[in-house]
Order: sequence, then structure tokens, then C-alpha cells
Amino acid sequence: MNKGQEYELEEYADCSIEEIRNFIDTELQLVKEKHDLCTKLLALSNIIMHLDERLPENLHKFNGKITDGLIEIQELIESGKFPDLKIIKEEKEILKKIEKETEQRMWLAVKNNLNLESKKEKITVRLEKDELRELHKKFIDLMKLMKRSDLICAINEDLTKFKEKEKYLQQEEYYFLQIYKFLRVYERIFRHLWKKERRLQNKLN
Repeated sequence: MNKGQEYELEEYADCSIEEIRNFIDTELQLVKEKHDLCTKLLALSNIIMHLDERLPENLHKFNGKITDGLIEIQELIESGKFPDLKIIKEEKEILKKIEKETEQRMWLAVKNNLNLESKKEKITVRLEKDELRELHKKFIDLMKLMKRSDLICAINEDLTKFKEKEKYLQQEEYYFLQIYKFLRVYERIFRHLWKKERRLQNKLN
């Protein structure tokens, strides 16, 4: 692609990256603010579409596979199994039961309780460890797919540091990396929340 070429969706992609970074630290892999996961997944669609503008035609099919993987995660969340899935602040009384060293101890994943939908009040329940493990697998599978891309050199960089897109010789690497970092954050979040729920269950039993 020509350097300096204008792209129709670049501004939307940049806004989506900024929005995502307001809620999660993609370098330190931490939650910054409570948020709805599906909304953040939808923000990725702007990055994916812009990446498609930049990529040569021979990589469009691979980009489509990434899109399919993200849609699969989104459909799982919206299927009714994880209604209105959110990452929110952990309850104070639960924090007292968990060691300070536990990763993601300040956060938990919740969903709406389908059995209580008829009630006026909105009640949420914690995701159980098996549900967290299922979501974790979806993210790790998509990461493995991305590692097979011709843009793998971007993933092999130091992912703990943010690098401005202007510093990339091929800026499609920058956008590819933002998607990978997003997946990497949630792979870690769900992995540690799964371990936390397992540890909490052991303490309460």
C-alpha cells in the first residue's frame, strides 16, 4: 500500500482503538473501567474493516477468518448463554475472601439471570468457572489463528509497550496488532477469573 494513502475507514478504526483503550490496558493486560464485552467486540469491527482496506487481496481471506472468529465469540455471548455479559467491580465482601495476590481480584464477569427476567429489577450473577473457561478457549483459539498470519512480525514485538502507528513501516501491522492485543487481554482476563472462581469456590466449600 502507498504510504500516505487515505482510507475511508481509518478514522473510525482509530476512534475504536481509543475507545477500547479507555476501558482496558492492552499493554499491561488489565481492566481499567467496567464495561460491556459485546460493545467492545463491536468496536473491533471498525478495525477489521479498515484492515481489509489496507491488506493486499491475498490476505483478505485470512482477515475474513479473524472476522468469523470474532463473530463466533459475539454470537456465543448473545446466544442467551451469557446474556448482557459485563466486566464489573468485584463485591467488597468477596474481596475479603480472596488473597491480595490473586490476578484480576478487583474484577468479575457477570451476566443477567434468565430465570429472573420477569422481575422488574435487573439481577446479575457471576459467571461460573466452566463458563469462564469456555470463553477463554474462544479467545485463545483466535489468537492461535492470528499467529499463523503473514503479519506475525507485529505480534513478535514487545507487546508491553505502545508504539504509535506512524512508526510502523506497514501500518496494517499496527491495526493487526491492536486486534491481537485485545484478544490477548481477554484471554488473560478470563484465564485469571477462571482461576479466581475456582479458588473462591474451594474457600467457600
